[in-house]
Amino acid sequence: MDDFERAFLALFSKVMQAFSAGALGVRISVTPEGDVFVDPIQPRRRKIYVPFGIVDDREYYVLTLDLRHLPRRATTVRITPTGVLVETPKGERFIYFEEFVVPEETVIEERDGIVELTIPKGSGKGEKVIRFPE
Repeated sequence: MDDFERAFLALFSKVMQAFSAGALGVRISVTPEGDVFVDPIQPRRRKIYVPFGIVDDREYYVLTLDLRHLPRRATTVRITPTGVLVETPKGERFIYFEEFVVPEETVIEERDGIVELTIPKGSGKGEKVIRFPE
């Protein structure tokens, strides 16, 4: 087997791995040095409807999420330095903040599917993930 065949089989293998992982397509790029990169094109996540309210205090944000219509076991709330991402199997919703926050110091209160997050403003480092028990 010569070098061309080896390179072709390696490229073909990378493309097939991307498709088997759920990619819609691939983007193949070649550098001037001859290095080949295969980047999978992932499907966009569908945006879901999540009713919310936000209060901007000087030192923190109070975010109220209504998650009663979402499947409790499959819903994840991810607090990042720039906002909150609500993820479900059917899609996602990202709520942006105007200022950086400190996710690790978030105080969470949950009653009957209504989640209240008190998130202090600050340095914008870290991440906090909330999964709900059944």
